[in-house]
Amino acid sequence: MITNDKFQFVIHRDNFLSESQCIKLIKYFESKESKDSELAGTYDKNLLNKEVRNTRELVIDDEKLTNKLKMVFELANVSTYNYDIKEMEEVKLLKYTQGGRYKWHTDCGAKEISTRKLTAIVQLSDGNSYEGGNLEFGITNETGESNYTATRTRGSIIIFPAFLSHRITPIKIDYSKINQHGTRYSLITWMNGDTWK
Repeated sequence: MITNDKFQFVIHRDNFLSESQCIKLIKYFESKESKDSELAGTYDKNLLNKEVRNTRELVIDDEKLTNKLKMVFELANVSTYNYDIKEMEEVKLLKYTQGGRYKWHTDCGAKEISTRKLTAIVQLSDGNSYEGGNLEFGITNETGESNYTATRTRGSIIIFPAFLSHRITPIKIDYSKINQHGTRYSLITWMNGDTWK
């Protein structure tokens, strides 16, 4: 059998986007009509379930951004995963406001998401502008005492296998902090290939 000695669950890189690029994407989101995010996979009914997923989304068509994401996916795949990948899904901007969350889930499953291999999430918000809203994974941190939590550094990118369970913890606002507006913006997309064998 072929093994992979380079595998790691999560790849993190700072400075994928600059602060000004992140702010521009946030302004773009706010200038357009977004919609409530649905659940995906094996669900036939109740695709809108705010108890599970409470966020807004907007598809963005930006060739330069898409090409940059594709390049990072391909580099991550060659260096770490070696999955069968073929094409990238559309890019979505996400907005979580107070109470916004996405409970434990994976990004691959049945039907149209059975071809998802890798997930990429870019942090667009200043990580100090909200409480909660952590991207947590179903693996432990280095101490083994809690879940591995992604960085909140603006412009950073996280890439991980679509089968890795993760969640966004509920957004809160600490009204004692003058700069908090309680909103988390991020960008998400997936690299797809033939369904897992």
